Amino acid sequence: MILVAHQDHVGRGFSGSVRQKELRRLVTALDSIDGNTGRVVELVGAPGSGKSRLLSALTQEISRRNVNNYSGRCVESEGDVRFHSFIHVLDSRQVLDSLEHLPVKSADVLRGALDGTVWRRGHALQPSQTGWAQFRNVVRLLLSHIAEQGLVLIFDDFHHADPDSVDLFDYLVRFPVPRLLLVVAHRNRQASARLRGAFAHGVELGTVERVQLGALSLTQAAQILDLPAHEPRLRSLHRQSEGNPAYLLMLAQGEPEALSESVEFAAELGTDMLLGELAVLGTEENTVMTAAAVIGDRFDLGALATVAELGLDRVKQAVAHLVRRDLLRPAGSPASYTFRHPVVRRLVCARTAPLRRLPAHRRALRVLLERNAPVESQAVHVDFLLDHLELHALPTLIRAADQAVSSEPSSAVRWLRAMLQALPDDEHRRADRIRLSLRLSCALMAAGQTTESRELYLRTLDRVTPCSPGLRTSAVILCAQLESMLGHHVEARRLLDAELARVPGGSIETVELTLGQHFVMSLHRKPGGPALTEQCIRLAQMHEDRVNEAGALAASAMERLIGGEVGRAGAAATSCASLVDTLSDAELADHVDYLAMLAGAECHLDRFEQAKRHITRGVSIARAFGVHYHVPMLLVGLSTVYHQVGLLEEATHAAAEAARLARGMGARHVLGLALARQSACALATEGHLDPHKAVSLAEDALALLSSDSFYRGIEAVLIFADAVLTAGDPLRCRALILDAGDGLDLPRVPPMQRARCFEKLTAIAVAVGDDAAERWAKEAYSAALATRLPSHVAFAMSAEAHVLTAVGDYAGALSRYRRAADLFSGARMSLAQARTLNLAAAGASRCCRCDEAATLLYLAKELARRCGARQEYERAKALQRQVDQMLKGEHAVSELSEVAELLTTRETEIARLAGKGERTKDIAELLSLSPRTVDVHLTNIYRKLGIKSRTELANRLFRAAGPSGF
Repeated sequence: MILVAHQDHVGRGFSGSVRQKELRRLVTALDSIDGNTGRVVELVGAPGSGKSRLLSALTQEISRRNVNNYSGRCVESEGDVRFHSFIHVLDSRQVLDSLEHLPVKSADVLRGALDGTVWRRGHALQPSQTGWAQFRNVVRLLLSHIAEQGLVLIFDDFHHADPDSVDLFDYLVRFPVPRLLLVVAHRNRQASARLRGAFAHGVELGTVERVQLGALSLTQAAQILDLPAHEPRLRSLHRQSEGNPAYLLMLAQGEPEALSESVEFAAELGTDMLLGELAVLGTEENTVMTAAAVIGDRFDLGALATVAELGLDRVKQAVAHLVRRDLLRPAGSPASYTFRHPVVRRLVCARTAPLRRLPAHRRALRVLLERNAPVESQAVHVDFLLDHLELHALPTLIRAADQAVSSEPSSAVRWLRAMLQALPDDEHRRADRIRLSLRLSCALMAAGQTTESRELYLRTLDRVTPCSPGLRTSAVILCAQLESMLGHHVEARRLLDAELARVPGGSIETVELTLGQHFVMSLHRKPGGPALTEQCIRLAQMHEDRVNEAGALAASAMERLIGGEVGRAGAAATSCASLVDTLSDAELADHVDYLAMLAGAECHLDRFEQAKRHITRGVSIARAFGVHYHVPMLLVGLSTVYHQVGLLEEATHAAAEAARLARGMGARHVLGLALARQSACALATEGHLDPHKAVSLAEDALALLSSDSFYRGIEAVLIFADAVLTAGDPLRCRALILDAGDGLDLPRVPPMQRARCFEKLTAIAVAVGDDAAERWAKEAYSAALATRLPSHVAFAMSAEAHVLTAVGDYAGALSRYRRAADLFSGARMSLAQARTLNLAAAGASRCCRCDEAATLLYLAKELARRCGARQEYERAKALQRQVDQMLKGEHAVSELSEVAELLTTRETEIARLAGKGERTKDIAELLSLSPRTVDVHLTNIYRKLGIKSRTELANRLFRAAGPSGF
């Protein structure tokens, strides 16, 4: 019998009795050698699964029975020696003595086959180079002689066997030696394809029995660790070890509670054996293993090449070698790998001195940062580098903290505090400490520690001297923006005004502070006007400061829009976009507000695709560089853009995220804007079912916004007005708009919102029968004429259509609704287009143009479905049902006319009576005709209508005119 087992390294703590089932199978195989057949047993399992210990238990049983046995262990270093696995087993005194007792004829065969082998004791039995076939026959003959009284051969680690030994083993599998038990242990992942094939063929032949060592049960794990079954840590250790005895012991070794002496010895032995696997690796394999351990549980070839500082080809070769050794394993995705077990990674880390790992951790962190990896995967590297802080690694660590602010602000706070404590508090590092303190303030705000954040940034600002103008200006702007986010608008203005009075006029600091002032003011009231922004543009150009020039252009675009100068606003926005697109993310990192202003202007100019691109970039930069306090405001803008272009799911998600972040930061004003956006999304997606949710959100938003919040507040009011209108209160909707606009002419409403407001007022006036509808429609037209923006013209045309509908000019209304829908389509405003198409379809149905209405509704439903606009979709479906009924009626009238045209007056009378079921005799009496004449008329009726009976006649008349007849 041949028994093949992989080597397994566990110590005295792992009794053979733990594998009772597998041991019984081996003992049963041992019992079979009394017969006349040979047997082979393959013992296979993962490294550390207990194969060697099981073989040891089997050897003890063999010795107890006094059965001849020979054991050998294959080693990798002898893998190039032919037949080395069998030579070690056969090179013994008893085997060599057996040659001398063979029959003369057999001895001659052996001598001829071995051709010059030294027969003296103490020398290995070496085959010649000439006869592999002769040598295998000699070996089989020799084993047959020795096995006459029973023989057991045990090979351990047979995955290291040389190819010739594998071929000889395959021969013995195919032609078993009587009364020979062959036991072979191996690791399946490291075994050659030739060896695995030999075993598989033997299993099919019935000459090989496979014993597979699987994961230990929880009860077996308790026995190995000598712990009670109810011990709390047992289940955790069992899960982490995946039921592998060696890993179980090694994991338990790291537990705070001491293990028994025998278990501790077994754990140490398992560790030593695993270290032995690592010790035979070459230099490059060791380097790759260290790099992999530093990166984490999962890694790819590109990351390994960067961290190990080896070329990709060399890394590929090293990884292939490590996979063959089963130290690394493919992880599923292309070029992705993992350790065969986390214990291996832990041991690789432990055997590498921390100072030697520092550069690898630094490179690994850079790789993860470039890939925007999750914070949890970065944390191990950041914590390690902070424990061994090198000042030149600070930029990388700061970048990691910046990325962590958006998802794990508490981690960012902890890291930044550690960096601040480690940074020397001297004159050379003052600027670095100030920047770190300000970053920490932002992280604290993101983590919801608002009071501590405010105290820190105000305290830090006091430490920034006027001798560092650039640093001080950045600090003042940051503090003012944070104050404004918290709703302290007066304090924010005071900071900026004081600093503007301190810096020299005409300096670049003046530009930055003025733009910071514009941003702060835009959050809650009307900015100062275009004159200052034009001056900022000139100063930035004079100083060749492209970043601040872009900011000044963005501010100018917004100022011009507020002033109604759409042409100049568009030119400024175009110039700003061209400039911004040439700037790097790093250049814009301290000025994300410039992107927010640009995107806001583009949105009001109907440039939604450009706005989405710039605001999405702003969100990405803010998160990557730790400017987290800007993210909620950017997300509000992004939600607005998504809503306009009909991406309601994305709009809802962005608004919810903005609300969550703003609430955590205590940014009351921004939270109000986010809630308003949530209300708008709820209204579009489910307003017809539950408008009260949208109303409630809008009410909460207005309660948080200040009364002088200018156009942002006006937008929230308009959202609220839409919600109450959907809820069935048009008079309250009108009152809200007029109150926000400060009168009938809406003088307080900025030009970019006037056409929409007047269109809404027109619709309400028509709904309630107010005579002001025509006046407000004209105001909408004037507002659109002033801007000439497609969406504004579309709102004005919709207002005109509302008025025409009220006076019964449905054809004129239909024409304007269709034109408005086309304009909304050109502006990519899908939601507004769907809404207008529904209005157009209603107009078409009133004109009895049902086919046209059906076409318009089909497009409206498709747009609404694509947008996720459930309210407009359901409205289109309701209109479709009405149109279908009208189409059915038109079809009936048409069929009735056809019947009337085919029949004469007398035939029509007879057909009507016959269709109602009157008999021929009764019809004749009613019409004063003879029955024969009635039958003649009925025959003519059947022929003209293409029918054959009174039943078909009745059905035809019912389809034409319904149950009432014709």
